[in-house]
Amino acid sequence: FLGRYILDRDATPLHKSDSCVILRARDIGAMESYLSIQTLMSDAEPDIDDYSHGCGSVYAIQSNAIEVDRFTHFARKVGLDQAEAISEIHNLLLETSTKSGESLNLKECGVKSSVFAEFCKNHAIDSTGCRTVVIKFMRSRQSFELERQCRDILCESGKSSSVVPILNQFSFKKGEDSNDFTRDMFGEGPLLMNLSRFRYGIVMPCSNGDLRDIF
Repeated sequence: FLGRYILDRDATPLHKSDSCVILRARDIGAMESYLSIQTLMSDAEPDIDDYSHGCGSVYAIQSNAIEVDRFTHFARKVGLDQAEAISEIHNLLLETSTKSGESLNLKECGVKSSVFAEFCKNHAIDSTGCRTVVIKFMRSRQSFELERQCRDILCESGKSSSVVPILNQFSFKKGEDSNDFTRDMFGEGPLLMNLSRFRYGIVMPCSNGDLRDIF
């Protein structure tokens, strides 16, 4: 679905009503970039050509590290822009450097494997480069726009709040070829449900549980 999400044919909807359906899916959008980085980091004698690809300068030519450009390219596939990615990796680097005394200069030291692993853990990316997400299919365009606007306002407020981010979004117009998107969503076999009325939606991180598991 959308070229990067695989829905589980055997999964029960997390929520279903007249207005929306929420399904769990696997996000494989960053998998290729992730596996490329892992291969590079595991190479005992990295090739300088691998590091210098697409970069004007080369830093951190050492095993167990990647240059910043490669990291930000991966982060964009995860859903972060360059500023967000650099800020997050700086914070992680600051935490590790205070314990080990390592340099904070990303251009000099690159993004080391331990910091990259922590970044992936924070974004629920597993050892294959995939992560579990939820896709909320909505019937009303008004509800779709309202939810997007509310989440954006809360995220941009600058206040410390636990707002689940929107990783991706979609909107299919009636009458377009995309009207048949439900035919391919679950792979081969009969449709598990008719989602043709739910033309709008957002993709969000999937938690390990919900309120029913707590109370």
